[in-house]
Amino acid sequence: MKLKISLIALFALSYGLSHAQQVNVPKSFAAAAKQTDVLIKNVDSARVVKPTFVSPRTVENGQFKMVISRDWTSGFFPAELWYFYEYTKDKKWLNLAKKYTEDIKKEQFNKGTHDLGFMIYCPFGNGYKLTKDTAYRSVDHPGGQIFVNKVQCQSWGNQIIGS
Repeated sequence: MKLKISLIALFALSYGLSHAQQVNVPKSFAAAAKQTDVLIKNVDSARVVKPTFVSPRTVENGQFKMVISRDWTSGFFPAELWYFYEYTKDKKWLNLAKKYTEDIKKEQFNKGTHDLGFMIYCPFGNGYKLTKDTAYRSVDHPGGQIFVNKVQCQSWGNQIIGS
């Protein structure tokens, strides 16, 4: 009986794996690129009204929401643009990635967050990885040192002790 159940389970698993959904990566990137083009237009329009906002975060109750550079999610959008460049090698994405990465550069010296890796490494680390431009690495280094200093001290709730 156990053998029969095991064989049925094995058959079901192998059938499921052999018929798993296949992802069409080029098609997925093309669809995401179209959405990101629309997003960029919205970001640029929103920044005319509120120039301190640097990155999109979400759509909430039908309203487009953006964040300032100090927000922990500020590095995600420029990092996404770097990923588009990495996949497509299209200079359009390279130029956009550079533009939006520059907007959060000042956060490299932000000592008030434990999310500096998201904010700095995502865009600047990818910028360096893909271009080998040492300007991106020099931004990533101070942010990394601040992060290391925070990890070495004890954190309790929102209060950092030792920094």
